Amino acid sequence: MSFCFSQTNEPDYQKIFFEFDEIDVDDVNIKVTKVELDDDLLELDGQNLDIIYTDGTAWYYQEDNEYILAGDTTAVLDLSDAEYSLDFGPGGEVYLTDELGDWITISADAENERLGDTENDAEGSDILYNGDDIGESEYDVLTAFGIQIIEPESETEQDEAILLVPEDRLEVEIGIS
Repeated sequence: MSFCFSQTNEPDYQKIFFEFDEIDVDDVNIKVTKVELDDDLLELDGQNLDIIYTDGTAWYYQEDNEYILAGDTTAVLDLSDAEYSLDFGPGGEVYLTDELGDWITISADAENERLGDTENDAEGSDILYNGDDIGESEYDVLTAFGIQIIEPESETEQDEAILLVPEDRLEVEIGIS
């Protein structure tokens, strides 16, 4: 008896880029973690957005050249056949949770504009998948839901992170012969 992958679907992916920025909210400069997508697929306060920001206390977005404090505490990434939630932590961390309840933590420190404890240095805890350190992984990491965490070590050395999020749930058929 042998098992083989007989077919997989090939979903389109949405790229999510995490970096640091500074925004002006009511004449106050705030250091933030910036979450950026290629398309307006983030839902926050009834808006469809491609960029949102967090300082660890709230989400912000830009409208008519002004930064707006969001009323929602969770942003939703609603794709073709998959939905993800984005939440923030007290230091500017960002948590991406899929429909299965698996989560990725981008351990951002917005105030010091770095991932983890050390600037421009890859640490295992810079990116977590279900609590496991993967920030020093040399290779792409694939989650159970099909999210690709791109070159964690290379990206975290630059205090950035890139995720490729499938727009459809990844499906595989296994053949038995």
